[in-house]
Amino acid sequence: MARDLFEALPYAASATAARRFDRVAREWVAWREGHVDGAAEEFIGEMRHSMLWPAVVHFVGARLAEPDHVRLEHELRYGERITKPSPAPRHHQFLEKVLESYDLRGVVTTNYDLLAERTLRHRVMSGPPRPGFYYPGATAQRLQGASTFSTRHKWVEVTGSVPLCKLHGSLNWIEEGDGFGAFADCRPAYRSERPSFIVAPEPEKTAPSRLIPIWEVAASLLGEAPIWIVVGYSAPVYDIAIAELLSTTGTGRPLTIHVVDPIDAVAARFGELTGAGVVWHRNLDAFLGEAR
Repeated sequence: MARDLFEALPYAASATAARRFDRVAREWVAWREGHVDGAAEEFIGEMRHSMLWPAVVHFVGARLAEPDHVRLEHELRYGERITKPSPAPRHHQFLEKVLESYDLRGVVTTNYDLLAERTLRHRVMSGPPRPGFYYPGATAQRLQGASTFSTRHKWVEVTGSVPLCKLHGSLNWIEEGDGFGAFADCRPAYRSERPSFIVAPEPEKTAPSRLIPIWEVAASLLGEAPIWIVVGYSAPVYDIAIAELLSTTGTGRPLTIHVVDPIDAVAARFGELTGAGVVWHRNLDAFLGEAR
C-alpha cells in the first residue's frame, strides 16, 4: 500500500543507495511531524520539486521491488523475474476465470510490480494455458537479463498476445531514447543511476510523454471492450488523468464494469465516472463465484 512505502528501508545494493534511502527516510519522518494525517502521496508530491526527488523515486522503486520472500542476498538486487510464475494461487485462479468466461483483449494497470507479467506469462504456455503478454510501446520485446542464474542467455523474448499497458511505468523499465527499454527482472529499481522508469504515486499525476503511446493503446482497449473487470484500483481523486481516461472511454456506450473491492463506494465511483452498469464483488472469491 502507498501509505506504507516509507515505513521501512528498502534493500540497498550499494553504500550510495543506503545513504540516499536513509536521507529520504529522515525527510519523511520530519515531514510527518508537521503532517500528522498526511499520506505518502502528498509527501511524494511535495518532494517533486526538491533536490531529493531522484532519491525519492529510487526509494519507491526499491521498496516495491522487494522479492516475494527472503532469498540469497545476491538475488535481492535483481528482484523478481518475469519468467517466474506468480506465487499466489488466487492470481492464477482469477486469470483462469477470465480466460474461461470472457474474451481477454488486454490488461491496463497502474501497478509497477511484475505480478501481471508473472500471471499472464512471457510466452504462450500450455499447462496450465496462458496467453502471454507483450509491452506496447517498448523499444523491443527482447528483455535484458537472464531468465535464471544458471542460464547462459542474457535476454528473454516476450512473445505473448495480450497487450499489457502499465500506465505509470514498471519496476523493470528504464528510459531509453524516446521510449523505454525493459529488463526481465527488477534490477533497475536497485540502481542509483538509470533507476526504474516509474511515475511515483503523487496527487494529480500526469503521464510523461514517453508513456503516451501506452495510454493510447489503453484508451483503444478500454473504448472497445464491452466489459471491464477492475481489481485493486479504487480510482482515487488525485488520479485525474486516469479518471479522464475512464470517463472518456466508458461514457455513452453499452458497458458493464465488474469491480472487485471490499468497499462498495469504489464500485459507485466507477459508475459516477462512466454512467455504466456496475457489478460489485466484495473480494476475489466472490468474483470467482458470481461473475458470468
